[in-house]
Amino acid sequence: MSYYCVLVDTRDCPLYEAFLTSSKAAASTTISVTSPSPALPTAFSIFGATLPTAANTPSSAQLGAGGHGHSTVGYGTKTGPNGRHVMQLVAHASLDVVEDVQWTNGGMYLKSIDKFHEWTVSAWLTPGGVKILLLHELKNDDGIRLFLQEVWESYVKTLLNPFHELNAPIRSPTFDARAGANSKRIAASNARTLQQLQLGFLVSGGIHLLHFLVFSSGRTYRRVLLFAVTEAVAVGLWNQLRAMARNGTELDGSKGLVSYAFDILYVTWFVHVATALISAQFWKLYWVIPLYATYRLLSFALPYISPSLAALVSGASSSSAGAGAAGADAQGAGAGTEPLSKRQEKLRKRAERGDPRVQMRRG
Repeated sequence: MSYYCVLVDTRDCPLYEAFLTSSKAAASTTISVTSPSPALPTAFSIFGATLPTAANTPSSAQLGAGGHGHSTVGYGTKTGPNGRHVMQLVAHASLDVVEDVQWTNGGMYLKSIDKFHEWTVSAWLTPGGVKILLLHELKNDDGIRLFLQEVWESYVKTLLNPFHELNAPIRSPTFDARAGANSKRIAASNARTLQQLQLGFLVSGGIHLLHFLVFSSGRTYRRVLLFAVTEAVAVGLWNQLRAMARNGTELDGSKGLVSYAFDILYVTWFVHVATALISAQFWKLYWVIPLYATYRLLSFALPYISPSLAALVSGASSSSAGAGAAGADAQGAGAGTEPLSKRQEKLRKRAERGDPRVQMRRG
């Protein structure tokens, strides 16, 4: 999975650009704007600023031949100078979109504001007017937001350096390390998650197979078929998670389809262990998965099939919730009322009778 990150100042000139990849086959490449990109001719910048040359810049021939300085980011084959040309063109073209969206969006994070072929552009607006653009292929909102926020925090730390000038190119190796730290963090987290899933498969599958070997009564065609089908479903989901991890998606399991996949795996493992160690009746627990899927499908499709029934169901749930909240408020109000003293109680009764002395005192 490849990314292209660039920081653009208030004059639409690049301050820093980085070609990042989460693939193990290719290394990430970060390029300071004090030297031209290997894909650019000398004294030319796609953002309109003239950049000086550098002696240590790798040549285009080395990049095209698959040298150490090549980046896997680009268009088409995503290698060599042509790919970087396209990435910089897309980033430059998206600046107008950022200028338009920033007046309608009050947040700093602009999610998926532009798209060019397989590349999607997301941005982060800093209070000083510097724009952080990220070109990515997959939609991973949480990971992209976290990455842009970490780049912004690194940029703020760079600005705190008394020797750094405003709108000056960033030449800090520390900034390079921080820019690539997020992709490395996601890759390391995914690797740990996949290892834990492998351990879960080994434990649950090993216990169930050991039960088959030890107890002959458990080796029925029905139980073997149930184990084979459920294990095949779990392995298929695990392969899907592996593919998502290779594409750079973070397997946090907190929400989305990834969370559903984790839930199915956990239910499958529990059923396998419980049926092997406790009772075969735990196979019925697997019905939780299709029943919950049916519930989610009906809750999604009910407003389109029968809007009146959907409104009735939502109204009943909201009324019950409102009644519970009102009862809690009433209890809270009653608990918060202080008891009156004898003198205050007498004054209240006189006021109810219309005693002029109480009226004068109030006045």
